[in-house]
Amino acid sequence: MAQIVELLGKYPKKLALSGDFSSQIFNSRAPTCQPCLSRGTGELRNITKLRYWSLRDVLVQKYSFSKQDATEVASFLLPMLEYDPRKRATPQQMLAHAWIAKSEHPPPPLHSSPNGVVTAARERRKSRRTSLAPVSPSVAASASTTSTTHVQKSVAQ
Repeated sequence: MAQIVELLGKYPKKLALSGDFSSQIFNSRAPTCQPCLSRGTGELRNITKLRYWSLRDVLVQKYSFSKQDATEVASFLLPMLEYDPRKRATPQQMLAHAWIAKSEHPPPPLHSSPNGVVTAARERRKSRRTSLAPVSPSVAASASTTSTTHVQKSVAQ
């Protein structure tokens, strides 16, 4: 969790204190000792120093991205990594992102159901199922006869 905070910034207090296991990860009470006051409610427990490192800098320094590529990739990834789910980018928004739009191989369009659930994966599965659909009985019988005849000839020789 500390690495996430170092990469994305301070975790919102409202979210930090709302989870089932929040008390194991975050301070739930404001500290009372004077040196600890800077930590405040919702800060990470038992973590005294954080080294903030932007995603762009991580991509450049650790993974040897060019600054231009790192900037573009970070601008694509960060909206998906938003802490607050209400502010997080949707799949449709991500597909409209400039980094995807300039790609040599753009992704297939997404189709949404009335309730907003993306159905592209469902359609791919359906497509695979239809490609594996059972063969009509006449085609199956013809294939069976052909392979049986071939086997009988092989055995006779």
